[in-house]
Amino acid sequence: MLAEDFGLGDEQRLLRDTVRAFAREKVAPRAAEIDRDAAYPHDMFAALRDLGLFALPFPERYGGADSVLSGCLAIEELGRVCYNTAYLLLVQWTPFAAVLAGGSPEQHEVSAAGGARNGRAVDDSRRRRDAARRSRFR
Repeated sequence: MLAEDFGLGDEQRLLRDTVRAFAREKVAPRAAEIDRDAAYPHDMFAALRDLGLFALPFPERYGGADSVLSGCLAIEELGRVCYNTAYLLLVQWTPFAAVLAGGSPEQHEVSAAGGARNGRAVDDSRRRRDAARRSRFR
């Protein structure tokens, strides 16, 4: 019989505890306001980026932890206090994950420089507004 340890490693516990403290101290006080106003929380975006959470599930060569579990831990801790902030982190992963899954190595590098480390792939409201404006006038 094999005995496997499915517990968290030291780095994962540190990440969980760091995100938990951040969620309680910075996110929780803003959660009701974020929900009520339905406005994009630019300050939370910047704070998540500054914590280095945008690349968690991606390979280390792109600045990540190469750990989906670490990403899940971060989402869980944020989601305990504010669904919208947790979701904000989760949607940052989608564009780069799609490029990693189907793109060329060159596309991986270009996309990583623009999105995986900095979350810029999703936070480009000016371009979204411009695209929406153009589509209304066609």
